[in-house]
Amino acid sequence: MCVNLMNMFGSGQQLGANLQATATILGGVTDVMSGVSRSRTQQTLAESDALAEEALGRIKARKIRRAAERDIGGSRADAAAAGVSLDSSSVLAAEGQIVRGSEEDALSAILTGNNRGAAARTTASLYGAQELGILSAGLDRVAMGVGGWRRRAQPDPLDGFFRTGRSGD
Repeated sequence: MCVNLMNMFGSGQQLGANLQATATILGGVTDVMSGVSRSRTQQTLAESDALAEEALGRIKARKIRRAAERDIGGSRADAAAAGVSLDSSSVLAAEGQIVRGSEEDALSAILTGNNRGAAARTTASLYGAQELGILSAGLDRVAMGVGGWRRRAQPDPLDGFFRTGRSGD
């Protein structure tokens, strides 16, 4: 059985145009898939960074509070070694000053961690918005390929002439 490829696919020019349109469509789909994957990976990393920054702020605050507890213990030990009553106003004032300073530093560390986490979340949301742009660009490319296919699907008036050597009139 002999199959005439010209009847199946049309002219070589038409076949080339169809292949070009198909390549454009597949390229658009590939761009969308890889772009979305890359965008989602970046978004996930940015969200992880946000969680890490917040956790780091809490860890720093915990270390500051523990250091304050050690300072208070050292202050009490020094006061007791000097023979000062641990209930005296000067010992309590010193302890209060250590607690206030350490709490200020601890809350500052937490706030810094939260602010950095919020900035990382903003970056993550920008990657999510970037995904929409990638989808839009890919769909534009696919539409361009489909448009090329549609133009090629319409019969070329000179196609018959080139195949048969006669005009269609």
